[in-house]
Amino acid sequence: MPQLTAEQLKAVRTLDRNVAVSAGAGSGKTRVLTERFVHILETGLAHPENMTRTQEILAVTFTEKAAAEMRERIRETLQERLRGAGQDREALQFWRNRIQELPRTQIGTLHSLCSSLLRMNPLESHVDPAFQILLDPDLDRFLQEETRTFVLQEARRGTLSILLDEYGASVLEETLKEQFADGEYPTEADWQDALRRAENPREIPGAGKSKKQEEPEYESPDDAARNTAKEKQLLAAWQELLPRFAAHMKAAKERLNVLTFNDLEQRAVDMLKHSPELCARYRNRFRYIMVDEFQDTNNRQKELVYLLSGGDAETLKGRNLFVVGDAKQSIYRFRGADVSVFQKVQEEIRQSGGVTLSLSLNFRSRAPVIAFCNDFFRRTWGDTSPDTRNVWSETQEISAFRREEDKEAPLPELYFREGKTDSPWEARTVSRRLRELHEEEDVPYADMAILMRTMGSIQIMLQALKEEGVPVKVVDGRDFYNRQDMRDLLNLFAFVADPHQDGPLLGLLRSPYFRVPDSFLLRLCAQRALDYEQAKKEAENKEGVTLPDLWSLLLWDETLPVPVRDLVHRLDELHRQGVAMNLSQFVPYMERILHPEARLAGQENGTEKLANYRKFRNLALTFAEEQDGTVSAFAERLAFLQANYSKEAAATAAADDTVTVMTIHKSKGLEFPVVALPFTGQKGGGSQGTPCLAYRPGKGVGLSYEGASGDGSNPVKSTLLTELLEDGKTAEEQEARRLLYVALTRAEQRLLVTGLYHITKAGKRSFGMETARALYDYGSLQDLLAKAKRDAGEESDVPGNRAAFRPLVYFVGAEKEEAAQAAAAARNMAADAPASKAARSGKRTPSSPRLSAEALAPLPGYEATGLAEFTPSMLQDYEFCQRRFYYKNVEHIVPFFDEEQEDIVDGGAVREGSGGNLSSLPAGVLPAGVLSPTAVGHVIHRTLERVGLRFVETGTLAGEEEWRRAYENALYEFVAGATLAERKEKAGACGIPAMLEGYRASSLYREFARKQTRAEFDFRLPFPSGQQPLFHVTGTIDAIGRDGDGNWEIVDYKTGQLPRGDEEGALKPGYAYQLALYWYAVEQLVQDLSGGTEGQPPRTVARAVLHYLRGPRCVGLASAEEKDRWLARVQALCLEIRGKGGEADFAPTTREGACGRCPYHYMCRR
Repeated sequence: MPQLTAEQLKAVRTLDRNVAVSAGAGSGKTRVLTERFVHILETGLAHPENMTRTQEILAVTFTEKAAAEMRERIRETLQERLRGAGQDREALQFWRNRIQELPRTQIGTLHSLCSSLLRMNPLESHVDPAFQILLDPDLDRFLQEETRTFVLQEARRGTLSILLDEYGASVLEETLKEQFADGEYPTEADWQDALRRAENPREIPGAGKSKKQEEPEYESPDDAARNTAKEKQLLAAWQELLPRFAAHMKAAKERLNVLTFNDLEQRAVDMLKHSPELCARYRNRFRYIMVDEFQDTNNRQKELVYLLSGGDAETLKGRNLFVVGDAKQSIYRFRGADVSVFQKVQEEIRQSGGVTLSLSLNFRSRAPVIAFCNDFFRRTWGDTSPDTRNVWSETQEISAFRREEDKEAPLPELYFREGKTDSPWEARTVSRRLRELHEEEDVPYADMAILMRTMGSIQIMLQALKEEGVPVKVVDGRDFYNRQDMRDLLNLFAFVADPHQDGPLLGLLRSPYFRVPDSFLLRLCAQRALDYEQAKKEAENKEGVTLPDLWSLLLWDETLPVPVRDLVHRLDELHRQGVAMNLSQFVPYMERILHPEARLAGQENGTEKLANYRKFRNLALTFAEEQDGTVSAFAERLAFLQANYSKEAAATAAADDTVTVMTIHKSKGLEFPVVALPFTGQKGGGSQGTPCLAYRPGKGVGLSYEGASGDGSNPVKSTLLTELLEDGKTAEEQEARRLLYVALTRAEQRLLVTGLYHITKAGKRSFGMETARALYDYGSLQDLLAKAKRDAGEESDVPGNRAAFRPLVYFVGAEKEEAAQAAAAARNMAADAPASKAARSGKRTPSSPRLSAEALAPLPGYEATGLAEFTPSMLQDYEFCQRRFYYKNVEHIVPFFDEEQEDIVDGGAVREGSGGNLSSLPAGVLPAGVLSPTAVGHVIHRTLERVGLRFVETGTLAGEEEWRRAYENALYEFVAGATLAERKEKAGACGIPAMLEGYRASSLYREFARKQTRAEFDFRLPFPSGQQPLFHVTGTIDAIGRDGDGNWEIVDYKTGQLPRGDEEGALKPGYAYQLALYWYAVEQLVQDLSGGTEGQPPRTVARAVLHYLRGPRCVGLASAEEKDRWLARVQALCLEIRGKGGEADFAPTTREGACGRCPYHYMCRR
């Protein structure tokens, strides 16, 4: 890896002031972020008195994927520092501690940060911490339904007459939904400005369209007076309506306890603005703030960052902010990104004494690619860009890291032709060229990517690749629910929900799962029609004769062939079981009957279909878990998604050697040796006509309406609406340029670009996109320059100047596509490239899709039960009752009632006055006012987590106020109630305050509180260690601490009483498994990173205990030897479970009285 450049080093090491970095494509910004993060920590090694802990750094980026990548790179860099510490004991311990802290560090997206802020501070945010975040398609459905409800309510009240008469209900609904349902609303100043502007003259709609005139035409004085009056009337109606709509949407979100991404941002900003003490606490917590991809932020997100940095939303007052971005790569305007925010922040940092840097050395691409990008964008938009700063100027260009060694690198190739936008020529040109590179230059298909502006032409592209025999995988391909393999599954669930629908039944019968020939189905339908006509002729009451559905016909027709009758029997069983089972039961049952993975894996593109099926299965099981869904409910959900949500992405299947096809947006941050960019003239989504009302914060309100002399075909636009539409058009054009820049700079070595145009009646070339015209014009210029040099007898350009890497340009006539083949032959001759055996023979063998061994292999641990991951609670379930374990963990059957209900009897969590006896209550019934054990446990654990984190993060014990706030926040999070007093009453009735006070007074707290280093420590580990892992174990440790000798202490809190039989210190097996696995996790994840150095014994686990808060009492493992014995039992138990098959292999418990209150008793065959 090359050394950091001078500019990179400055970005890494400048810590005493704010820093803004403009990082060009491929300039190593991710490495800079990682090195800066570690450098901040490293300063504490030389200056311990000013040490920064890992969790005192806030690192924010744009996507979850990018956040995961950043966390992993930081972890790897920290481990490199650890390995480089050698025998330096102080350095070894320092880096081990930093690695330990990493899981608690805030590295994530802005939205995950906002969510965390709101959930952790429900009192200040006034938000129920159990809120759900609305995402597509549920967000779109919510906005549509609530907007429609609001319009209907207002229409019944008669408050919409003016607006309904002008726009109609559908347009009004669409405007409210798209402009305001999840957006910002005009201020009083905006409305006053709009009323003032209504006095200004307006352009005549459509004037000047066919006339050659420099100035627009304006309305007559009489029309102007009438239009001004109407405009003011409509503005007043909108001004009255929008506050009511805002109140309606707010109430709907509160009723459902949901928030959108916009709500998350606004609520977090408002909370920090109105809670100075809370804002100061977070400012003190985060000593350094780093924000990646800042060009894709908006003003509200900037305010959040400013508040966390310096406590002021408008002015940057902190000195700890580091932002990095590239204005040329801002491509998320449709998500609300505003590239001007980055540019303004850069200017503010510069003016406040901070540092602004530019990273321009590209480590990714070869010199020809970089030269083409620089020259094209500078020549085309370098002098006329309307951006706040000219991002296409020469000073913003990137330079190649490998310039000297790239003199012979392949040149970019541009292909243009006259043709229709839906012509397959571009797809065929790209497919043919990629095959040539693979066969003639041995370029692996895995090194190639096809980037598309939209997926609108994906089928044309895939067909061309198939014709050329080029294997392909599609990343984020749309229309997941309309793929044939998915439609087969949708038909299956639709049939199970209602077998009397002919459409789903016919589709299912034709699917690979039943393979009924079309000829048989045609005869069946024809015979049904004949029987129907005959029955009508013979019937006296012809009105009473109806056409029978196919399922009824198949079910009762005894003349069907035996194979078909067997098939009908299987279908009937699927339907019956789908009605009787819940969704989590039905999915594995369906798999045992139909074997979808085996069937799909053997088909063409089987790897991709297999990945899609596994995604479908996860969607089903997630729906079952989150919605407690039935089969019919899931079928209804699938029908809705198929009809309304085309954005759902197909799964991405790993493949050995395939071309990757993805959108340009998805390619952001990636790189490929060969990049092809077809369909450059294809339009993306855009404006859908003239809106009746538009609003832009900081700009104002504009509207349209039918003018005094108009016919409605060309609505009058207010002066501000005209400005807003022009601004929007300009912004779209600018983003299209940036999108093209992102696409072109993904290429490492070779770049292929194609474009189509058509000739207008006036004989001019017309392009679908401005960027396509720019590419064509640039290609024409390069072609002319090359011809001029050849005509003058000059030699090729000298390497080192801009034209040294002039692209290869090919213009193909509309009727002479063979010219492309001649150009390819000429190119091969000029390069003197040796042809492959296939090329020399003139033959080409299309490579058929191949399934890798990995794709055909079963899932990890897929034998018998298929379990490959175990938790302590699963082993406790198995120890208590194997049959219940099978229902819960193998079949994932939803219990008949809350299975933790039984624990409440032994735990004593009862409301005062109930007599302390719940055994007489029916199973699954809780008396009013009693919290479930789950709620009790959540409140106590969250309270203890927060007070523990107080010491972990600050080194000081939580005081009375911190305990109170932690407790009340936990009540808001987990206890239902109209008021805090009501929540406290419920918690008090269950003894929660007494348990917490008992813990604070206990010797364990007095001894352990100042030792604690971790709270709520999650782990997932291969097990056992020291050999080939057999499975994984997962869990969460409540608290970890270190004693004076540096040894580890493990504490797990229990909200119940010490079980009978444990009083003498002998743990029950289930709890022994838990503590043994916790001990194992600390040894593997913590001790390896912070053990002793050479010559010293490694630190050990001193104790692992369960602390029962009702008592209180402690019990635990006595020694490492005892831990090892229990771990051996855990391994044997896991192997035993995984070796079992069906229900009969899991014996029911023989404990007296256990079955009567089991949540699975209703289906157990004991």
